[in-house]
Amino acid sequence: MKKVFLICTIAVSLASCKKNYDCTCKDPSGAVIVVTTYKNTKGKAGEQCSQYYDQHYGNIPFNETSCAIN
Repeated sequence: MKKVFLICTIAVSLASCKKNYDCTCKDPSGAVIVVTTYKNTKGKAGEQCSQYYDQHYGNIPFNETSCAIN
């Protein structure tokens, strides 16, 4: 029983592992910068990066700027 519990615990921890994800943005001048690093799951870090984009580049046409998780 202990082995089953240990295997399940490891599987769950790997599935929801929090890592550092860089949110990189390309500004209108073409420069690519790492704006912030999120320690979270990839999905949550992507949501946070999208929120960063909306707050800082939301009024600039999308074809000139972009942000993504790397």
